[in-house]
Amino acid sequence: MKNVFYLKVNRYEGYTIRNIYKWIKVIACYDYVDTCAYIICDDEKLKKWIDEVVDFEGVHYEYICSTDDERILQFTDKYIGRIPGAAIAHLTTFVHAQEHHFDYFWNIDADDTRFCLSPQRNAELLQEVERYQKDNGIKLFSLDMWTTRSRKEHVWSFGITYVDNSINWLDIICDFGNNRLSPPKHMCSIDGWIRHIKKNSDINIQGYYFENLRFIHYTNDFFFRANLGEFVHWKNGYMDMPILSACFGLENTKAIPIAEELIKLDIGITDFETTKDMVMSSIDPVALMQLDDSIM
Repeated sequence: MKNVFYLKVNRYEGYTIRNIYKWIKVIACYDYVDTCAYIICDDEKLKKWIDEVVDFEGVHYEYICSTDDERILQFTDKYIGRIPGAAIAHLTTFVHAQEHHFDYFWNIDADDTRFCLSPQRNAELLQEVERYQKDNGIKLFSLDMWTTRSRKEHVWSFGITYVDNSINWLDIICDFGNNRLSPPKHMCSIDGWIRHIKKNSDINIQGYYFENLRFIHYTNDFFFRANLGEFVHWKNGYMDMPILSACFGLENTKAIPIAEELIKLDIGITDFETTKDMVMSSIDPVALMQLDDSIM
């Protein structure tokens, strides 16, 4: 079975390269023979920049463009009022995976996400998601990027999702509004659409988080749009958002109870390894080697 990664990229920012390179290093921890990465990108300038800067470390990759499948375009035009381009990119993974008969695949927002772990440990994290999903018959399994922080709405997210491709997702997603309950009027994103399917069907769609994991979801300006980006920490049943709590004094972003519907996974993540990875991402790696572990 192939290890398939779809890396969605559309941001022309400095953090784009850092995050893509990190994801490639994670993918490189998998078996080279049975692993491939597909970069979904519609910007030729961005593709050229990635090729010039990123060391793909032997990982087989190729670029694909967002689908122009008429069925998907009609669906997004009818139901998706906000960021239709993102919805089309998400659904492109299903089109391509169906055409190539992939059993499972990762659907990742690769330009603005980062786990605060070494590539090797990050790969372990992904493999634990894969193991749990297959053992428990979950069809879509997504990181808690919005569920806990959205409180009562419990928004599902495509951000970092592992997909069981044994069912016809395009039929389910595109036809759900025609054959089932109509979506709420305020629903306007593909993530909300999946949440709607989760609530009104028997398809096993779940969310996960990892004990003691720190995670960064980048935005162009953490202070101007601090509520859209995030630096979060899941631990002991709570999620902390330290940038919002420390910099803006928002006490309600500390110790948020993790949504009960989420599945807790654990690979023994330590404070030291997450802190070390954050340091590695912000200073010269050579300088990092000179740091004594005792100060971390």
